[in-house]
Amino acid sequence: MFRKNTRKGTAALLAAAALGACTTTFAREGTSTEEANRDIAECRYEANKASPENPLIAFDLARQCLKLRGYTGK
Repeated sequence: MFRKNTRKGTAALLAAAALGACTTTFAREGTSTEEANRDIAECRYEANKASPENPLIAFDLARQCLKLRGYTGK
């Protein structure tokens, strides 16, 4: 049982490192910081709910969500 939990922890750590390397800044003209933070939080929430076991898929879903809301990646 210990080995299984260790593998999951290692996988989560590697996924977090990969996400850090894939960081993108999104912007939308005319959007306040408060509105952008709310949109990012909503997209992250929905993405994590849709793919709680795979952070890489959740990250991609959050990016797609922001693009659908009119944000562009920089």
